[in-house]
Amino acid sequence: IALNYCYTNSKGKNMDNNIAAIGKRIQKCRENAGLTQQKVAEYMDWSTNFVSRLERGCTMTSVCKLCKLPNVLDTTVSAFFY
Repeated sequence: IALNYCYTNSKGKNMDNNIAAIGKRIQKCRENAGLTQQKVAEYMDWSTNFVSRLERGCTMTSVCKLCKLPNVLDTTVSAFFY
């Protein structure tokens, strides 16, 4: 899936499938919580674009922010990794 190829090296090779997998899990948790990307962005003090890029695996946030995200999504941090 094209969403998994945001982190690439100069030759276009995917560098980290784990980031994309975490992003997809975050998206699933957000959808399960019934929240829009805009609402998550408001609660986390992020831009909607950042939430979109996070869910697509194009960027990652700090561990500190990642640990606060479950409070917004009514889940646990482990839901992002398993």
